Amino acid sequence: VLQNTGELTAAVEHYAAALRAAPSHIGALSNLAHSQLKLGQIDAAIASYRQILALRPHAAGIASALAHLLQENCEWTDELRQLEALVVQAVDADRQDPATAAVSPMCFRFPWSGFTGD
Repeated sequence: VLQNTGELTAAVEHYAAALRAAPSHIGALSNLAHSQLKLGQIDAAIASYRQILALRPHAAGIASALAHLLQENCEWTDELRQLEALVVQAVDADRQDPATAAVSPMCFRFPWSGFTGD
């Protein structure tokens, strides 16, 4: 609710408290990362996305979000190449059944165009 009403700082505090009680709660981690991203806390969002991938290494949507943040930060690393491979693999697999797609190739972030995919 806090995130949806624009109270992002309070939302971050709420998700952080929830994660102290349940450190592997994927929903709280995902919401935390999204709130951090909207607040411009890029390094914190990257860390949160990495936590999710440590728990769910095949989460293609999270891999896509993290890959885009790394690209925006010009972090051209092996990690980025691995994330891109995971996303490409998920997109290729989704061609079998687009109705159950794990990630959409059209939800990428394009900061230079003003389109953020949100």
